[in-house]
Amino acid sequence: MINLREVLSNVVAISPRAIGILIVIGGWEPIYQLLLLFNIVEPIFSGFFITLGISFAVLLFIFDYMKLKKRQKHMKER
Repeated sequence: MINLREVLSNVVAISPRAIGILIVIGGWEPIYQLLLLFNIVEPIFSGFFITLGISFAVLLFIFDYMKLKKRQKHMKER
């Protein structure tokens, strides 16, 4: 069974920016839900921020992972 703590530490080791993006963009979801609770905003964006945060985090992780693999391949060639 995969330990969540181990998975997160591996993700952070490869791409700390991915976790940062997830926290920053996904962190707007609770704020939006509070604004929605007080009828300040419309429910059109419900779930938008967390979905956007996860999408950007995954894309950034893939980008950083590919850079890491390219760097490792370059180091092996030396």
